[in-house]
Amino acid sequence: PESGPSAAPESAPPAETGAAFRRRRTERPAEETVPGLRDNVLLRETLARLPESPTPQDVMEVARQLMQGHVFLRIKGDAQALIAEGKELPLAAATIGDRRFAVAYSSGAGLAASIKQDGDADTSAMGQPVLVVLRHMLAGTADGLVIDPASAPNRAILPRDLVERLVSAADDELALKTLLAGERTEATQTALADTLTRVRV
Repeated sequence: PESGPSAAPESAPPAETGAAFRRRRTERPAEETVPGLRDNVLLRETLARLPESPTPQDVMEVARQLMQGHVFLRIKGDAQALIAEGKELPLAAATIGDRRFAVAYSSGAGLAASIKQDGDADTSAMGQPVLVVLRHMLAGTADGLVIDPASAPNRAILPRDLVERLVSAADDELALKTLLAGERTEATQTALADTLTRVRV
C-alpha cells in the first residue's frame, strides 16, 4: 500500500543577525524586581553570583559594587509619616550569633524576601545613597552591615572594620563609580580621565 504524504520538514528559525546578537548580549538586566523600587542592579547581580561559602575575595567584590548608587532601608511603620512628624526612623537590624548588624537591601526582591520570612508587612522601604547609610551605621554601635539577610546564599555580611575602610577611602560624590556604572558614550573616556585627576582611587 502506498504511504501517506510525508510531513513537511519544520522550517528552521531565522538566523539571528549580528546586530541583534550584540544587542541581546549587551542588554542591561531589569532595573526593578518589585515595581516602583529601582534596584541597585550591579550590587544585586553580584550577590546573585555568590557561592554557598563566599571567599574573602567574593566579599570584597560585593563591597566594591556596593560603593555606588543606593541601597534600601526597611523602616518599621510609614517612613514618610515618621519623617513628617520629625521622629527617628526605626531601622531594621539583624542579630547573628552575639553580634548585631545594620540591614540594607540591594533590591525590591531582597526586601520582599525579608518580609516573607518574618511576616511583618507593617514596614516601608526607603532608598538612600550608600555613603549616607554606611556613615549612619558607623555612627551607631552595629558590628557591621548585612545585605539582603533573608536571601542566603545571595546575602553578604560586611564587618565594621571593612565598612570603615570603605568609607575612609571613598570619594564623597562617588564620581568614578558613577561613570563606570553608567552608559558608555564618546564622552566617557574624557570624563574618566578628568575624574582621575581629582579623586582618590
